Amino acid sequence: MTLLNLNWPTSPEKAVRLQQELVSKIEHTPRLNPIRYVAGLDVHIRDEMGRAAIVVLDIETLKPVDAATAIKPMNFPHKPGMLIFREGPVIFEALKRLDIWPDLLIFYGQGIAYPDKIGLASYLGALIDLPVIGCARTQTYGDHRKVPFRRGTYTLLRDNGAVIGAALRTRDGGNLLYVSPGHRLNLKTSIRYILMCCRHHAIPETNRWSKLFLGRVNTDVVRNNYK
Repeated sequence: MTLLNLNWPTSPEKAVRLQQELVSKIEHTPRLNPIRYVAGLDVHIRDEMGRAAIVVLDIETLKPVDAATAIKPMNFPHKPGMLIFREGPVIFEALKRLDIWPDLLIFYGQGIAYPDKIGLASYLGALIDLPVIGCARTQTYGDHRKVPFRRGTYTLLRDNGAVIGAALRTRDGGNLLYVSPGHRLNLKTSIRYILMCCRHHAIPETNRWSKLFLGRVNTDVVRNNYK
């Protein structure tokens, strides 16, 4: 939790050393504590202002139990492979405002399905040492074969033969989700938790709630208002 007060670098030159440290900390072997709370996290940037929303759900009921949002100016330039330093400050501001800390985080973005196999979900997981899954509705990297019609089926997402994620069907005939492990999870475990969180919709309840709250972000935190 002390890393939530990280002194973020403001230039690519200053960020390189921290980036190298984070790469060495990223794990892809499952290391999970019992999962009681799962959170969804989403970020949107507009007019150089970053908006983040995180909603914590009970893993059994998939009902929200806590939520927080934040808005901050973007103080880091847009550089490929360094998105964590651009979006990280507003993400951490939202995380600091939570009363209930999640056991698992599903981030609307990429884990290892990214150039150099290190996406924002991986960096974020390494920073807070929390299991993080990358989950998105758009394919940004890699290739996969056609996915069968039935819920729970998937085909592997590959980059030059290396497995970097999966294209997953969460509803019969529904749109695909692109899932990749971020930190402290492998692909099989990541898929299992994504399907667990997709009971009524094609996207996980975590993502659905975080997108809903992201639309409410204005100038301050939004909390404890789940209706």
